Amino acid sequence: MPGSDSVTTPEAIAGTTAPGTDLPHRMATLGDPGSAPRPPPDQRQPKEDLLTYWQRILALRGVKIDDNWIDPTTILLLTWVDRRNFDPDGHYIDPHLGDLAPMLRDRGLRVVYVPRILHTIPYPEAIDRLLQSGETFLFLELLLTEVDWQTCQQQAQAFQPCLNPEDAIAGVPTYRLTQEHLEQTRNTLAFTLTYGACIASLATRNMQPRQIIHTCEGHSWEQALAWSVRHYLPHTAIVGYDNGNFSRLALCLYPAAHELGLRPLPDRIVAGGSLFQHLLIAEGFPKEKVVRGCALRHAYLWADPAAVKAHPPCRLRILVATSIGLGDSVELVSKAVQAFGADPNVTVMIKCHPLVDWGQVARYARIPASQTQIQVVNTPISQLLPTVDILLYTYTLVCYEALQYGVKPIFVRSENFLNLNPLEAAPDIHWVATTPTDLQARVQQISQMPPPATQAWQDRATEVLEAALHPVSPACLDAFLIGRDGVKQQ
Repeated sequence: MPGSDSVTTPEAIAGTTAPGTDLPHRMATLGDPGSAPRPPPDQRQPKEDLLTYWQRILALRGVKIDDNWIDPTTILLLTWVDRRNFDPDGHYIDPHLGDLAPMLRDRGLRVVYVPRILHTIPYPEAIDRLLQSGETFLFLELLLTEVDWQTCQQQAQAFQPCLNPEDAIAGVPTYRLTQEHLEQTRNTLAFTLTYGACIASLATRNMQPRQIIHTCEGHSWEQALAWSVRHYLPHTAIVGYDNGNFSRLALCLYPAAHELGLRPLPDRIVAGGSLFQHLLIAEGFPKEKVVRGCALRHAYLWADPAAVKAHPPCRLRILVATSIGLGDSVELVSKAVQAFGADPNVTVMIKCHPLVDWGQVARYARIPASQTQIQVVNTPISQLLPTVDILLYTYTLVCYEALQYGVKPIFVRSENFLNLNPLEAAPDIHWVATTPTDLQARVQQISQMPPPATQAWQDRATEVLEAALHPVSPACLDAFLIGRDGVKQQ
């Protein structure tokens, strides 16, 4: 039975030499001698569409697909890639699925990652680092043809749902807003449709994996994937892993009652803990499809006991952890700066989501240069939390991670955006503020908590944390495995 020793290297399955050995560093200049020089080969060329560009970058590195290397023991892990996926030595780490791959390999299964490259890392850099990492990858870009690509774009452009110009919610007209949203997301729709072509290509090549496991947030591409797998690869099970989108207002996660049986869903949803498992079921998800797994992304919380604070107690340290959105990140930072920027007894550390550009936030937040106690940090959250006292947050799971370290979380309500509070299921262990004045009052309230109240809070916080982000163990792997008859493997 194949295990980790039998998994081939990227070079073996892709038929390529490792980057940095025999890569071509120049491309012949095309056109007349007097024509303008072409961009370097790793840059997108004039009038080159994205698919052609991606496939050219892969071809320059000799990456191909061997139709014979996916077998019935193979599990495909769909994940996202940026610089967080590589340790300082260049080894691959997965910030979304944690140690799921080695755990599966310990069960004798072959694991292949299917990476989707995020915009925060140049595509050529991502490909080079993936190929040098020693892991095994299948690039969906190589499963698509130019006809597939053009067809998906044409279908996205042609999509025109029936909209009523008189539509309104609570008296607010929604017709033009819906139209605007449609136009803004057409490009995303084209990418979503490519999943059907990719899965059809796998079936044509007779490459049918045992399972596909993907991160699960209720996005449209997940539905396209589920439908395509069921249609083209009927013997492949599909499992969605959700590690903690706890807000009931994350509506795309929860199918409406009339959607059940119509909306394509995974065969199983694995929740990172019992808290979200129960929330999914309460919001209408079929009970038989939801199981509790473990918090793969947050194994460090249980491997490393809560640390003692590493700073002098006389100076309060507040961590500001932004969400993935630019607008609400600017609002959060601005309120934190207004509340504490001039307080000499407080240090404010701002940690942006990896997909948020601090330069853009700073352009709008306008932090005075004189407020030197405001710090922008890139330190990993796991290293920051043991050093702070209070967390200001919006839509981020950092509010749960903070509980392990005795850090008191304050949800900062937005006055401009939809409020998604991951801790809404545990109102007794977090505080809420809206304005800078509110923030000052909540921080003062927390600072004056007597020791018995602090201990009671910590006991309850630990209970909530264990329910939300269940500790990782070999036993929790069973939740991810589905047999041919739909029964999980033991």
